[in-house]
Amino acid sequence: NLAATLVDLIPVSRTLEIPGSAGGAASSFVAEIEVGIDITHTDPVDLLVTLKNPDAVPTVLWDQSSPNSENLVGTFPTTLSPAEPLTGVARERMGGVWTLVVEDVGIGPIIRGGTLNSWSLRVSEESIVDGAVDPPLTIQGVGQRVSYSCRLTALSKLGATPVSAEYSL
Repeated sequence: NLAATLVDLIPVSRTLEIPGSAGGAASSFVAEIEVGIDITHTDPVDLLVTLKNPDAVPTVLWDQSSPNSENLVGTFPTTLSPAEPLTGVARERMGGVWTLVVEDVGIGPIIRGGTLNSWSLRVSEESIVDGAVDPPLTIQGVGQRVSYSCRLTALSKLGATPVSAEYSL
């Protein structure tokens, strides 16, 4: 994504597309989401940052909080605390167009500007297959423009076997 200048009260939107993936709210599926953000701004208390999933469900990541510094750089939810938990959006469809909306909502006598330098989205999905599976195991919706890694483990009444080494595509 190209950098975007932030001007008071004018929302800036940038999108990322994740090719179709397992997704969906099901007992056999778990997703974790991380959103990386790099915004240069003299007063991040003026910022409202929202993430919209492919179904346009919004989650507020940053709502005029103070990072105790200039700029807003980090990863939600690891180094930055989101205003709303990402667990709700993680139960939705992962594949599709994700939108980040950044708005400088602070108005006053001093105009402070900023720049959305970049953002990233990392989705980790876990799918549990119940029952016998004949090899090869096929993962539906894997796209060609995204990096994937996979680990396998077998679950039985006796417990889980050791997790396999990571396989990356």
